[in-house]
Amino acid sequence: MTAKDGRHRFWKRRGTAGPAPATGAKPRSDGGAKSVRKDRTKYGPTPSARDKRGRRTGRAGLPGFLTRLVIGVLIIIGGCFGMAESARDANRAAGFTGGTGVAHLDSCTAHKGPRGSTSYECFGVVSPLSAAPRAEGGLVLMKNLSTDRAGRTEPVSCTPTGTCVPTGAHATLGSVLALCLMLGLLGLGAGFITGAVLARWPRLDARYGPQARRGMAWSCGILGVTGAGVLIAYVVT
Repeated sequence: MTAKDGRHRFWKRRGTAGPAPATGAKPRSDGGAKSVRKDRTKYGPTPSARDKRGRRTGRAGLPGFLTRLVIGVLIIIGGCFGMAESARDANRAAGFTGGTGVAHLDSCTAHKGPRGSTSYECFGVVSPLSAAPRAEGGLVLMKNLSTDRAGRTEPVSCTPTGTCVPTGAHATLGSVLALCLMLGLLGLGAGFITGAVLARWPRLDARYGPQARRGMAWSCGILGVTGAGVLIAYVVT
């Protein structure tokens, strides 16, 4: 038996591999153990999953959901009040409601706005008196005018107590433009609420999210084009 056979039987009896053959390969520095990769769920927070567009697909937290929901509700409430007032002014400016007549404006008072803007309140007498039957002496008031109209004669539509608005195409377009802005506020509030709901419940987002976003995009586009057309007509007239 040679010395080589003796070494081979010794390592085989011990249950271990023999010495590494001299092939030029370097022995592993880790003793042959496999590398262990840490589990991110065990040693730290799991990163948020994202879809193909980079949006987070995880469920939104309750504080963020409630915040967006409250903001959306407040915007919708303000938009509803503004839309009702704008619609009423548009009807009166078009002559559909109120008593129509002609106001002879005598004096105007300027009011400074919070951002440096100036609005005017003008007083005058309306004729015929049946346009504002409960106004004492036919004295009427016109609010939120953009210019000082003292000494001018304006076609107006008045309430029975004597609060009047200008009538005609220019005034009607201005009221319609304000109505478009209020509709935009309603859409913004609806967007906040829809986004909060879809972020809170990912299953609803997966099922109805694309349709909701597509509908909002079309609505914003139609409203934007309409508002731009009304604004151009208002500036031109």
